[in-house]
Amino acid sequence: MRNIIFLFLLVSLLYLSANGTVAAKPVIDDVVLDPSNPTPLSTILFTLTVSSEETIEKVRLVVSECTRGACCMCSRGYSEIMDRVNQGTYQARVTLEQEEAVAMKYHFEIKSDGMWYRYDTTNLYIEDGSLGFKVALFFLVIPIGITLLLMSKRRKLNNEKHG
Repeated sequence: MRNIIFLFLLVSLLYLSANGTVAAKPVIDDVVLDPSNPTPLSTILFTLTVSSEETIEKVRLVVSECTRGACCMCSRGYSEIMDRVNQGTYQARVTLEQEEAVAMKYHFEIKSDGMWYRYDTTNLYIEDGSLGFKVALFFLVIPIGITLLLMSKRRKLNNEKHG
């Protein structure tokens, strides 16, 4: 039994030394979207900065738009191989297609040393460019705030009279 364990360890060490070191997963240093707050139907420039450039073969951007009901990968441009701009920097342009989009999801996939690595999905709300909801919210919050302030003062006065 001891010989089998020793043989297993020896074979494992030989295998690891013959195959070299295991490649590390590339690190995403920065992601920039221009514009940073996209609106429906806008074109977005994604810029990705990655370290470990020497092992990177491809970088893929995957984007899906979300309406109130569901998220979809639309007809074109939603799984883009990003262009290498310079060492460690990749870019891709995506034009949003859903006029009713309220959010989008995107993630990156990087091929390094023959292996694809998938990175976490990022959710981003899409602004519709109108002030309608914001103005309505403003006119709703201000009266509620004033009412609460007046009620607080009234309670304070009642407590002083009775206290």
